[in-house]
Amino acid sequence: MTDARKMMFVKVLYSSRFWIPTFVLYLNSRGIETSQVLSLLGAYYVATIALEYPTGVVGDVFSHRMSIILGYVLLAVSFLLSAFPVVPGYAYFFCVLMVTALGESLISGSDTALLHEVSDDFSRDFPNIKAVSQVVSFAALSVGGFAAVADLRLPFVLSAVAMIGAACFAFSVSYRPKSRNGGGNVLRTAIDGLAAVRTEAMVRNLLVVSFLSGSFLFSLKWLYNDLFRQIALPVVWWGVVPGVATLFVAVGTIAYRKRPKLSLTAAFLAFTATVPFIGLTWIAAAPLVSIVFVHFLRGYIESRIMVDINAAIPAEVRSSVLSLGSLLLRLGAAGYMFVGSQLISAAMPLLPFLGFSGLLMAFVGMIPLLSLARRKTAGSGKPW
Repeated sequence: MTDARKMMFVKVLYSSRFWIPTFVLYLNSRGIETSQVLSLLGAYYVATIALEYPTGVVGDVFSHRMSIILGYVLLAVSFLLSAFPVVPGYAYFFCVLMVTALGESLISGSDTALLHEVSDDFSRDFPNIKAVSQVVSFAALSVGGFAAVADLRLPFVLSAVAMIGAACFAFSVSYRPKSRNGGGNVLRTAIDGLAAVRTEAMVRNLLVVSFLSGSFLFSLKWLYNDLFRQIALPVVWWGVVPGVATLFVAVGTIAYRKRPKLSLTAAFLAFTATVPFIGLTWIAAAPLVSIVFVHFLRGYIESRIMVDINAAIPAEVRSSVLSLGSLLLRLGAAGYMFVGSQLISAAMPLLPFLGFSGLLMAFVGMIPLLSLARRKTAGSGKPW
């Protein structure tokens, strides 16, 4: 089995997030109120923001492979600690989420960087692996909802098993880099990564577009529980709907593979125009259809950005730059969740909240998209 094939199994298992659909419900069952859950998630985002770039730099300097192995092990431990809490309470779950944050940060950036290193054709392998991962994620999210009906702890146990499997496949990857950037100088690598973003206009503009769409999508899943309550969706379907949406991310990824030269600008504007319809809670089908379509567009946009940005990033700071992108995404998600929680707690309906979200993303996103269009006019090769 090739290293690229092993990385497919790594990323596929990583996408098996059985626990997400009923996470809020599970903590509620442990005596944690929804407002406290949101504050825990806010703390989780702050931790991932603080850890994101340093762990990406460490991956560039030392080993992407060992970084993700450690990350998967920490995730498995955190999921088991969640399922079988020693002293359940707010402080306990805060500590567990900090372990989760460290695990996620060690994986973020380094997994894609390692795939890029072992792949003979990243523009082919990344979309293919992403499509397969989304199909598996659909199955995992759907199973997670059904498993939670039997036992709310079961989704965490299944997720832990998947992370252990991912660690095993990552350990079997035989690729070893001959040398690392800067002779092991972490500070120099960190500075070089930031310099690459500052000097490479394409990298910078793509990071902004990714930040806008990714911040919203990263936060959207935490609105599902409240949204599903408003449309009276039975709990057994709480995993199926996100699962189907994730499946359509795979469809969008396949669309990118078939039509890689479609306009990123058009896809992004269609994405922002669909966001407000998620808030039409008095028409039960409208939020569900909108969620699915938004995730279809997500598949195309994320695949396009990831392939193009990896073509522009200097190899020696690849993980650092990708981790910086994830840091910005998580920072945006943390801010969005904070503002959203305040507005929603003040009884603001979802429709105006999501309508403003879509409008703001469209307005800000046009600046980097127009910049990319100018580069295309100068001969960059792809329509934007």
